[in-house]
Amino acid sequence: MDGSPASPVQVPRTVPGLIRVSSAQEDLWLAQKLVPGLPNNISAYLDVSGEIDRWVMDTALRRVLGEAQSVLVNFVEDVDGPRQVARDPNQWNPFFVDVSGDVDPESVARASMADLVGQPFDLERDALYRAGLIKLGDFRYFLFAVSHHLVMDGFGVAILARRIAEVYTSLATGASIPESGFGGPELINAEDARYRRSGRFTRDREFWRDYTAGLPEPLRLLGDRSSPDLVTLHCSVSVSGDEFTRWAEASESMGVPVPAFLAAAAAGFLHRISGMPEFVVRLAVANRVGRARSTPGMMANAVPLGVKCPPGSRFVDVARGVGAEILSILRHCRYQGSDIRRDMGLSGSVENRFGPVLNIIPFFGSLDFAGSSAVMRGVSFGPVDDLSISVYYDRRGSDGMRIEIDGNGAIYSGEDLRLYSDLLVAFTRAVTANPSGAVRAIDILEPTERALMLRTWNETAVAIPEVTVPGLFERQVAATPDAVALTCGDEQWTYREVNARANRWARLLIGRGVGPESVVGVALPRSAELVIALLAILKAGGAYLPIDPNYPSERIGFVLDDADPLVVLTDTATAAVLPHTDIPRPRLDLHASTSTAVDSGGRSTPVMRIGSARCVRTILRM
Repeated sequence: MDGSPASPVQVPRTVPGLIRVSSAQEDLWLAQKLVPGLPNNISAYLDVSGEIDRWVMDTALRRVLGEAQSVLVNFVEDVDGPRQVARDPNQWNPFFVDVSGDVDPESVARASMADLVGQPFDLERDALYRAGLIKLGDFRYFLFAVSHHLVMDGFGVAILARRIAEVYTSLATGASIPESGFGGPELINAEDARYRRSGRFTRDREFWRDYTAGLPEPLRLLGDRSSPDLVTLHCSVSVSGDEFTRWAEASESMGVPVPAFLAAAAAGFLHRISGMPEFVVRLAVANRVGRARSTPGMMANAVPLGVKCPPGSRFVDVARGVGAEILSILRHCRYQGSDIRRDMGLSGSVENRFGPVLNIIPFFGSLDFAGSSAVMRGVSFGPVDDLSISVYYDRRGSDGMRIEIDGNGAIYSGEDLRLYSDLLVAFTRAVTANPSGAVRAIDILEPTERALMLRTWNETAVAIPEVTVPGLFERQVAATPDAVALTCGDEQWTYREVNARANRWARLLIGRGVGPESVVGVALPRSAELVIALLAILKAGGAYLPIDPNYPSERIGFVLDDADPLVVLTDTATAAVLPHTDIPRPRLDLHASTSTAVDSGGRSTPVMRIGSARCVRTILRM
């Protein structure tokens, strides 16, 4: 590595012309057209430990982008819809940012990457792939790339990262550069068109029509809304190589492949925090065949996956069930999720019918840049309509694993995502330790969280004000006398009016001997009279005994004999159905004239703050 600028790599320019888009690209293009200002970008960076030659990296990036003809395209619209136009790769330039002199270079680097991710692409004019080197120090770099989702998916990110490492190492060591094996956009489109003309396409459509007909409701979590704007929040957590090895061993002991085990762990975790025994999520699939397996581009798909966690289920059974369900749908995963929605009559709808996304990616391992090691970090797959859980690792497992959770900021907060990340890891650890345990019995709370829920949140002792309920009501009357306090049907009463009528009825009760520890029956239908009657009883100092007029006459008679109230407040219609007793039954007239306030001067004893409540509770128990 001599550190000198390398001469530009000249790449043959693709013959200009319009190229059809694939079905996956067309759906994304339409979505972007509906919300043109929303950055639908996919990004990731390699955290490189060791020395990197800036100019060799510059040459490697130019070489690889010249090979990746499916990435360096623009999108235009003609009479037949969206089309791709090849760009001149010799006009593409990587960037270089040096933040090594900053006090906190990592924070500055992350801010720089976030800024790049947030910049929307002009589909007709911009190069839809930005990549470059960020220097944090002499022996640490971030190799960062962001692209529009129309030209890249998660599998493509891994393909390009491996190829950049391969070309850089060859250039740095003087070795010959192997052929890339990349196909162009024509190859992707030809394979897509061949599938859509085939009998397999028809069989897949029939499969998904039957499958979606019996799907349960999509899983929905209650989040703490963060933003009214279209914003995607992100949270990531690392799992060590040793712990990942334990998870892999647990999956092997169950007879379940690691990707299915991880999908089942995510599904079981979602079941535990939602309580839903059956639900649907979306499973992200690479959707690549033939040479497309080694070609960067946008080919990914997301299809519905039904999950069942019946009461009493053991995790090992859930994992095997999820594994079998995944195998059954993978045979039909080339059928686009947008086609499934269209067949369900959801075309053009924004309804999330299939729940969160699960994305298990077993091909993101460490890479070598001429002796400097690099690991993939910060993978983000663009805006999400709900929640996306991505788990990526290398099959060898030595580099550990990353869990990336993206959430719609209109539904979730950053704290929600951090909590979900922690709980998902805790759940997976629990089922690894005891795969035969019942899912509903798995404890995923940390000791501090359990203490928070059982003790801190239940510390509800508060000072009780030295005031009665009538006193509190009268404070409100004084503050807002003409505000509406009560609505019943088309009629309304202000605080002043309610208080005046309650005062009148309270004086009637006091005149009949009602005071503290007295019991007053209330036999009224649900009405404004009922509300004011209860307030009047409290103003008089008594306790009310609710009597449902719809009860059988014998039941009402038993309650009245047992409680022996001083009076029973009722109205003319209800009085006619009450059993005959000697208890006075004054009829209430809501529209009679009002009266003056009730104070302690009209009572034989003062009102007690808690006595009435005890009396009512005792009577209700009987």
